[in-house]
Amino acid sequence: MIPTLLSGSLVGCFNNEQLIQGVKEFPPNDKQANQPVKAIFYKTVEECKQDIAEKRRSYKKDLDNYRAGVLKQKPTIILLRPEECEAQIALAKMEYESNSPVYNTLQACQAEGVLCRSFINESNTTLYTPRFGGTFIYPYSSTPDFVDFYYRDSNYRLYRPSTVFEGRSNTLVTPYGRVLPNYQPGKSVTVPQHTRFTAPARPDSTAGTGIIKGRSVNGFGSTYKRTGAGGIGK
Repeated sequence: MIPTLLSGSLVGCFNNEQLIQGVKEFPPNDKQANQPVKAIFYKTVEECKQDIAEKRRSYKKDLDNYRAGVLKQKPTIILLRPEECEAQIALAKMEYESNSPVYNTLQACQAEGVLCRSFINESNTTLYTPRFGGTFIYPYSSTPDFVDFYYRDSNYRLYRPSTVFEGRSNTLVTPYGRVLPNYQPGKSVTVPQHTRFTAPARPDSTAGTGIIKGRSVNGFGSTYKRTGAGGIGK
């Protein structure tokens, strides 16, 4: 269940007992925005469970071949188990709910190039926010980011997620307005470094306003905003 947005705050399945710790920030930076990084993309818990189970089976086979001398390079294991996928996606949706911009009208939301969903706030007003499009994780980094997450009475050590929104024409849109293709779940892909940048937080007491492309006045996003360029590496 996705939490409900009320005046820019989280309610629903997340509460104050849930903690996110050890989050490494990736500040916006135009110079490194387009550097490639290897990632995996998931949108649902089932996609994550099926893929992680398969990757673990493949890892065991590759490790046996490495020990037998068939493979020269030792395989890398992804430090996520199928039973942790629910918490991993919940963490991604928590980030999404905490940072998604909110709009007074459907037209204003759609103008950002995203598909939108509506919700009712505590003032009984209908507002709009981009749909959850999935999350990237980066398990292949030499120094992967881990997040300690308390979820449903258990502690988890998960990969820091980078969530994106559903875009038009089968695309994804980052919180900074850059457009990506809709990647196949579980497939190892190379994406621009800007997908790892921490999503800008939605300001307090501004539940009726929000922008994606215009969030950054200086630094990362300013060049993109000025040129209007879109797509990977633009």
